[in-house]
Amino acid sequence: MKPTLISKLMEKQIHFTVESDTKGEEVITIPLNDDIAEIEIVKISDYKVSMPSTRPFTPPTVTTFQTEQEVMEFLFKED
Repeated sequence: MKPTLISKLMEKQIHFTVESDTKGEEVITIPLNDDIAEIEIVKISDYKVSMPSTRPFTPPTVTTFQTEQEVMEFLFKED
């Protein structure tokens, strides 16, 4: 069975939360070291990955991917 984004996060023991709404939108949130920064992955028809900026007062960078596989390659570049 091909790994999914959630199975990959669990395998790497990365803490995350998943929320879904009635419209089928799914949000996976991965908190980072400090309480403010987090990676947010929003799945609607595609995947929008919001990465926090390293500079203060700079909005997060949002990257759009078509497939779950592309998101996993982006997040886990070393695999």
